[in-house]
Amino acid sequence: MRIPGPSDVVSFAMRGVGSGLQVGMQLASLPTRAIGIVEHTEVLLARIEMLTSVVERVVEETQSVVAGATGTLATIDELPEHLKNELVPLLASLEAAALSVADLAKLTDGVRQAIGGVPGLGLLRRPGPEL
Repeated sequence: MRIPGPSDVVSFAMRGVGSGLQVGMQLASLPTRAIGIVEHTEVLLARIEMLTSVVERVVEETQSVVAGATGTLATIDELPEHLKNELVPLLASLEAAALSVADLAKLTDGVRQAIGGVPGLGLLRRPGPEL
């Protein structure tokens, strides 16, 4: 085994000092790095607060849309009953009226033909297209 000489001791001491300097520089940079982390954290928290308000507005709007859709669905559920109770009777009365109008048209045509056959009444006819 070799006995260390003065150059070995100086070399060992320099390596220790160099390592100590590196550790010291790293320790010195820690406050600056910590401040940077805090600043980035503050920015992230501000963004999170902004996103939270946006999400709350979206939830409120979604709830109003859902409430409107629910009301529409309730109206749609009532539609078949409404058609049965109100629209079908109306259509039936319109059908009856249409039949009455058709009968009235036939009767009017018959009266017109009967009047047309009476001598001298042809002069009373209005000028216009022949029906």
